Amino acid sequence: SRDATVAITSVKTDPLEIQPGQDGKITITVTNNAPTTLTDLNMKLYLYNPSGSTTIDLPFAPVNSATEIRKAQLNPQQSMDFEYTLRAYPDATSKIYKIPFVLTYYDILGNQKNKTDVIGVVVNSVPDVISAIDKTDLSQQKKTGSVTLKFINKGLNDIKFLNVQIEKSENYNLLSTTDTTYIGNLVSDDYQT
Repeated sequence: SRDATVAITSVKTDPLEIQPGQDGKITITVTNNAPTTLTDLNMKLYLYNPSGSTTIDLPFAPVNSATEIRKAQLNPQQSMDFEYTLRAYPDATSKIYKIPFVLTYYDILGNQKNKTDVIGVVVNSVPDVISAIDKTDLSQQKKTGSVTLKFINKGLNDIKFLNVQIEKSENYNLLSTTDTTYIGNLVSDDYQT
């Protein structure tokens, strides 16, 4: 067969979103669409992206495996999985990362073939915000005053567009003109009042 082709039939990430500092399993399934057996399949993940004259390091490291996996052969119309375990750096920013890979294999005549593509991996973590009273001048003697709240980001990722709304209660009357305050961005391990 002159047309020895391999198709990337699926890419799965478990979990769907990897938290910073945590592991994720990536499974790339390939299928032999050629009528002949393919041999010496070699898939390599590139955990860096060349950008002009510099190289950008992607925030992942392989765990219990290398970035390169070899398989002996793939018979016609059959599929096989290439499995990688990656750990996201603890300081990885929440976003989608494109990881390039190259699949190299040989057809029945010994000709080398290459397939290049990218997979998308999502790094994300659940925000961890706590609130506390920072200061107040209210007391039993003083029935009207102000309350300042502190919002602390204990999570690993920055929070964008934080908006705070005070709920209505029978225990107090809100004298401010609005019940909503826009705080904006709140970086990890920081606070705003």
